[in-house]
Amino acid sequence: MSNTIFSITIPRNPQELGGLSQRILDKHVLDGAGSVLNPLDMADMQAKTTLAKIRDAAGAQLERDKETAFQTRDLALGIGEMDTVDYFVKSSRDVLLGINQGKEQKLGDHGFNVNASSGNVSVEIPTDAPGLIALAALIIAKHVLDGAASPLAGLDMVMFTSKNATAKAQHTLATQLNRDKEKANAERDHALGIAEGQTTKTTGTVKFYVTSARNVLLGLNRGKEYNLGDWGYDVQFSSGAGAPTGTFTATPSSIAAGGTSTLDWNISGSTSVSIDNGIGAVAATGSQIVTPAATTTYKLTATASGGATLTISVTVTVT
Repeated sequence: MSNTIFSITIPRNPQELGGLSQRILDKHVLDGAGSVLNPLDMADMQAKTTLAKIRDAAGAQLERDKETAFQTRDLALGIGEMDTVDYFVKSSRDVLLGINQGKEQKLGDHGFNVNASSGNVSVEIPTDAPGLIALAALIIAKHVLDGAASPLAGLDMVMFTSKNATAKAQHTLATQLNRDKEKANAERDHALGIAEGQTTKTTGTVKFYVTSARNVLLGLNRGKEYNLGDWGYDVQFSSGAGAPTGTFTATPSSIAAGGTSTLDWNISGSTSVSIDNGIGAVAATGSQIVTPAATTTYKLTATASGGATLTISVTVTVT
């Protein structure tokens, strides 16, 4: 198979990377004492893989809970529906406009934003959830302050207050659930080794172990690379001296000024690989942390023995 070009890509998708790691671990356990991966810290690999799986599941559940909370919030807020926050806010506006004809600015006492220009008056109703909840709270507070003299006494202010309380509580819950989800996903990514700043050389991560296992297996299966499929790797073959193949990514692809992004590449079938913007010649597989001062496009060029080339570009956007 000397003229066969192969490529083995390490997934960056969290679920795919975790799944590959578990398949490697299962094969290692199946092989027992004869496993060729015994020199690696397979116990730690299993621990990190399990942690990543647990945190990924937690993040997915938190995302579902967050969406449920937002749906409950939106039902309470309602747009154009009876007995919702939106309905009561607009009813309050209409009642106050009727009472304050020619003195529309007084609606500001209830929290409304009144715009008057060239005799035209408009009273804005927020379309975003936090804005609508905040305005509703101001209207309710002014109604309570006015007591029996409140011009809004004819509206069902008990229902209004209840709906807004529900909307506010569910919005707060959803926001916290989203923060918890982001934390779970960050913990997952750190265990996997795909968080910002981590590379294939970051020890004690799933990606480090998966890459190390791949390298060990390639060394033991030179000319028989297809055997890596037994361990769960996706081995792609092509015949002849064609162009190199592989991947080149930047994570994250968008950073704040002064932030860092990690370039990762995995190229097969090449005799030389280089990256522009001052990086230069590199190994066929590797990673590099970059800190561009402005939005920068990095171009990887890989050349095969027959002269065929592969060019891949990635852009790191600096905001």
